[in-house]
Amino acid sequence: MRYFNQNPLKVLFPAAICFLTLSFSQLSIAASSPSTSELKNLAVTKQDIDAQYLLGYRYEMGKTVNRSHKKAINWYKKAANKNHLDAQYRIGVLYYKQKKYTKARYWLAKRAKGGHADSQYYFAKTLRYGLGTKEQTSLARKWFTKAAKQGHADAQYELGLQFQKGIGAKKNRKAAIKWLSKSAKKGNKKAKTILAKYAPTKPKLSPAKQFMETNIRLARKGNVNAQYKLGKAYREGKKTKVNLKKSYYWFKKAAKQNHTDAQYNLALIYMDGNKAAKKDIEKAKTWLTKAANKNHKKSNRKLNELAVIARNEQQEIKFESLKIEANDGDAEQQFELGMRYLLGYQVEVDKQQAFHWINKAASQNHPLAQYKLANQHMTGSFLNQDIPLAIHLFSEAAKQKIEKAKLALKYYKENGLETLVKAEEGDKEAQYQLASSYLESNMQTEKNKGVEWLQAAAQQSHPIALLELGKMHQTGSLLKKDDIRAFESFAKAAELDNPDAQYQLSLMYQNGLGTTRDLSLAARWLSRAASQGHLDAQKSLQFSGI
Repeated sequence: MRYFNQNPLKVLFPAAICFLTLSFSQLSIAASSPSTSELKNLAVTKQDIDAQYLLGYRYEMGKTVNRSHKKAINWYKKAANKNHLDAQYRIGVLYYKQKKYTKARYWLAKRAKGGHADSQYYFAKTLRYGLGTKEQTSLARKWFTKAAKQGHADAQYELGLQFQKGIGAKKNRKAAIKWLSKSAKKGNKKAKTILAKYAPTKPKLSPAKQFMETNIRLARKGNVNAQYKLGKAYREGKKTKVNLKKSYYWFKKAAKQNHTDAQYNLALIYMDGNKAAKKDIEKAKTWLTKAANKNHKKSNRKLNELAVIARNEQQEIKFESLKIEANDGDAEQQFELGMRYLLGYQVEVDKQQAFHWINKAASQNHPLAQYKLANQHMTGSFLNQDIPLAIHLFSEAAKQKIEKAKLALKYYKENGLETLVKAEEGDKEAQYQLASSYLESNMQTEKNKGVEWLQAAAQQSHPIALLELGKMHQTGSLLKKDDIRAFESFAKAAELDNPDAQYQLSLMYQNGLGTTRDLSLAARWLSRAASQGHLDAQKSLQFSGI
């Protein structure tokens, strides 16, 4: 059984961290926390090199045992002698820290040849400074280079020093700066100090160049004012050459950060178009609107200009073409035509024609037309006031997500028209109440509306609505006499435990009206009606002797 992976670490860390760090596989196994006695058993009896390595680590770090570098080296050596790569590295570093450089070099060399950056660095140091051997600066440079190419910051620093001082290599300013810069970027303070000596003395800049250099630096860091200044400078050509592409680029950067003047200038580019950006009126409107929303006066004026231009362009659309499309049944064009007549756009105001076309569009379920028509029927300002029709139209528009229609329904629902609104929303009780109200009228048109609402409630299984429809079909009052439909309505209401419907259903079965005569079912429904206190059913049962 293996606890650890012997593969070397491929991820590089600074030297001090590498010294204290296990490989990812070893950390994972270490998390399982085998006891020291278990590890010793594996290490001795089975000569398990991973167990030997972990024992060395525990003694080195004082994990679950007393710290002992001597015992750590002993266990590391057992694993290292069997080519355990991490053990070779750790024993090498331990010897290095104890200044036993000859032994350190032996183990570090093994691990360095395997490509381990930290081992290459320490091994190179023994060569560079003659630790445990004679000084071999050229060979040291070779190993520093290997580690430096893997991103080892301290190796990069040492390599930079060698090129700077000509140790183990010819002096090479360019190479020195290269490696010292890499090390400095990783936070090496010594490298930063040396690099400061190489910093060239900048010649004094003209005010214009200084302006550009400063603002470019700030703009690249996201400074919105600097971005705007650059956009303006590249457009005007006063502090630098005119460059429309760069002007567009920096105006856009600043505009996206909500710089009002930049948004305005970007909009001007889109309005006219140039080498940097094609003409795009919609984008111009977008940026002008953003600026105008922050009370930018020039943007407001430009938006007004665009509105005039848009209106003039719209006026070029032939009115007769619109009328033809409306006559062909296009609901969108019918609504457009109606609104033009209503507002007097490209035609004289004609409310008669306006609502003629708006009504046509509404009849094709156009939501805005329905909303417009609903308002007229609600107020009666031009069309006849018809509140039920208005509520119906508001409901249809609301179903198509017209928010104003939803708000209107909410308002009327809270202000005396609750039943009407709830009926339109599909409330069966409200539909029945509305039907009853209409049916009490002496006007036939009102009675017809009552029948429609009664049918709507019946479709939602309202028992009394079903009963009333059944009676209408049975008697031929308001609806065509139809025994079959009467029977169906009574049956549905009876199943919903309506005693009147149960009684009527028993009579239908008894007399064979709308169905086959069946005295057994007649008796059954008569009994159910009587059990609910229906007096006529109880009398019938008494006389029939059932």
